[in-house]
Formats: sequence, C-alpha cells, structure tokens
Amino acid sequence: MSDSLRLMRIRTLFIILFELILIVTAVVLYFYDYPKGFKQFMKPAYWIIALVAFVCLDFLFLWFSEVKLSSIRQKSDLDAASIIGSDVQEAYNFGEIGLVVIDENGLVMWDNNLFRDRNIDLLDVDLLEWQPKLKELIGPNVPSDMAVKIEVNSHNYSVKYLADARLFIFKDVTDYEQIFSYSKEQATVIGIIMLDNYSDIAGKTEDDNNDLVSKVRGVVFDYCKEYEVLLRRFRSDSYFMVCNFSSLEKMEKDGFSILEKVRSLGKGQNVIPTLSIGIAHDFPNVTKLNE
Repeated sequence: MSDSLRLMRIRTLFIILFELILIVTAVVLYFYDYPKGFKQFMKPAYWIIALVAFVCLDFLFLWFSEVKLSSIRQKSDLDAASIIGSDVQEAYNFGEIGLVVIDENGLVMWDNNLFRDRNIDLLDVDLLEWQPKLKELIGPNVPSDMAVKIEVNSHNYSVKYLADARLFIFKDVTDYEQIFSYSKEQATVIGIIMLDNYSDIAGKTEDDNNDLVSKVRGVVFDYCKEYEVLLRRFRSDSYFMVCNFSSLEKMEKDGFSILEKVRSLGKGQNVIPTLSIGIAHDFPNVTKLNE
C-alpha cells in the first residue's frame, strides 16, 4: 500500500512539473516572439483553450487518483478481514478499538475503520509526528505491557504497541476517563478546623458574648459557604467539615485564604487568632483515620 501511495505522489509531482515547464516555455516564447510570428499566432482564444485543457487533464488525474485510492483502501480492508477475520474486526469496531500498522519509516500502512469513521485520515501519515507521545512506546527497553494516553478530537485513547508487528492498538477510554474525573471531583473530603488559641481569646467570657470569637466564627462560616463546605461545630474551638474534592481543589488554589483572614481579625487585639486545618481524602480504609 505504501509503495502504491508513493508512486501516486511521484506521478502527481511529475504532472505538476510538466505543466509548469509547458507554461513557462509558452510564456518565454511569447515574450521573445520565438519563432517569429509566435506572439501573433497565439491569440487569446488559444490561451483559453490551453487553460481549459490543463484543467480537464488535472480533473481527470484527480478522479483517477481518487478511484485508485479507494481501491487501495478496499483492498486493505479485505486484507485485514482475511488476516484477523471479519467477525473479529467487527468486535474491534464495537469495542471502539483502533488498529494502526506502520512501516519502517513510521508511515501508516493500514488502519481499521475507527479513525476513518471519526473523519481522521491516517493513511500514509507519519504517526510519530502526528502524536509525538507515541515515541515513548518504541525502544528496546520499553515494557511490552506499557501504555500511554493521548487525546485526539475530544476522545481519550489508551495506546499499546506491538513491536514485532509494528502495530499500535488504540483503546477509546473517553467514557472511563469522564467517569473517573467525575468520581474524583465528587469524592468525599473530611476535615477539622480548629481555633488554636481559643482559650486565650475567649477567656472567661461566653462564646456568644465574645466579639472576636464571633467574628472568627463568621469568617469561617462565610468561607465554607463560598466553597460549598458543610460545617458543624462539635466543640467550642473546633468544627467538623465535609466537602467534595473539587471544593478542596478550589480552596488549595485559593491558598486557604481563610487562615490570613482570621489572623487579620487580631489587628489591634491583645491576642491574634489562628486556625489549624486538617484534611483527609482518598482514604481506602476509613478506620485508618483514627490512627
């Protein structure tokens, strides 16, 4: 297949060069009026006829090339069906598995219908230039079970490489990636927020009557409301928090500005309030949190 495509490229280049030579030759002869009377002989109608002839020839060549390319594709599909079996090929299509075979230069010799059905034409394309990350799969010390993940046109693929057959196997894992991403974002995060120097701030005054404690409590509740954190006080100086992992990521991006906001409440006070925050997530064994 690769040889046939290479031959088509050579023919195309030859026709383009031939037409350019004819055009340049005609222009030069017309400019120098050689042989004598050539300029007078070449009337505008003749130029138009020549142009139409070139266009028709180019159109015929393009049509022939398209027919030839279609024939090559059909032959490659038949070859693939004879190699892996039509039933197996249908199973690959149903499982959204792409198969791509390259030659010694990295050019795609054959691919199954997966990418073509998604309007991606890989035939005769340098696969490693198209997806440079696939180079990680090629090498003498690469484990045979190694896989890399790539994204193509909003689809995620897990790719493996069989060196002996020069075969890349693309598994569409878009649905799994979306489920994993959603599960990660919705994963439960628990934590504790503690006012470190509560006794120094509150003294002998009741919580509700202590202005600074009330301000700290207001900042904590406002911050948790902003980042969709469920908050429950279980002790005078401590709060139990529950949120999703996506909320935790937002707070991390914010740099947990609540710490600085609470400290700023102590300006002009005898005691500067500080918070301690402990957070746990991605815990396979809940009982370990008690250790």
